[in-house]
Order: sequence, then structure tokens, then C-alpha cells
Amino acid sequence: MGNRLQTYVRKINRPIVFYAIASVVVGVVFVWIDLAKPSAPESVLVRVFDRGVIQEDAVCYGDVFAPEQVVSKKELRALASIYDFLDSASFYTNVEKGFYMLDTGLKEYTGKFEIRIVCYTSGMRGVSYTIVDNEHRNECDIREDGKVIVCSQS
Repeated sequence: MGNRLQTYVRKINRPIVFYAIASVVVGVVFVWIDLAKPSAPESVLVRVFDRGVIQEDAVCYGDVFAPEQVVSKKELRALASIYDFLDSASFYTNVEKGFYMLDTGLKEYTGKFEIRIVCYTSGMRGVSYTIVDNEHRNECDIREDGKVIVCSQS
């Protein structure tokens, strides 16, 4: 039985086997890279602060820039509690109030994007500004496989 295996191994064309295995590995790497592309968020949540105090009565607007879609001055929706939007089992914060939500309209989009959010506190005393794009998305908390981004800077 050992002689048959040795004879079979000698007959195999090793360069063809090498190229076949290398092609499969390269194909798997390309598929993995394509699947690993970060997608644009479908929703962005921001918490607004003014001089270190959480603001629940701010007015926020968002601009979304992507090649397929440009949205200007879309008003953000104030959330009574962040847990109205996110499950408390998947996200925890000490203070659940002061969050505002922007629906970006970017469903399963993986190209270049930029989202700018500006919030004005009551009486225009303070301004909060947040930018989320391909390069700066990791500065916020990424949830639900990148579909939701939570920014909570003070």
C-alpha cells in the first residue's frame, strides 16, 4: 500500500497543484476583503453637551454626503431615552437622556460617505458638531454590525 501512494504522489504535477491551491487562497482573501468593508451607518445617535451638561432641548440638523445621495439640514429626532432605540442588553450608558437620532438613508452602502451633525442648545448658548465618515467612524461606538453609530463626546 505504501508503494501505491508513493507512485501516485510522484505522478502528481506539483506546479499545477501549487497554482490551484494559491488561486483558491487568493479567491478566499478577495471575498473576505469584500465582505469586511465597513458599511455606512443607517442611523447616527449623538448626545449633546453644553459646558459638560447634557442637553435635552437642543435642535440638531444633519447633512449626509454620499455619491448616490446628498441630504441637507435633515432634523434629528430627540429620543426620550436611548433605550427607545437600542436594546439595553447590547448598549449601556450611565445617562440615557440627551440623545438625538439621524436616519441617514444609507442602507447597506459601503462606499465613501460623510455625515455632519450640528446641534444648537436652547437660546443658542452652545453648539455641538460631530463628523462621521469612512476614516472617523471608529471614534464613536459602533453597534449592530455598523448599522448604528453612537457618538457621545463631552
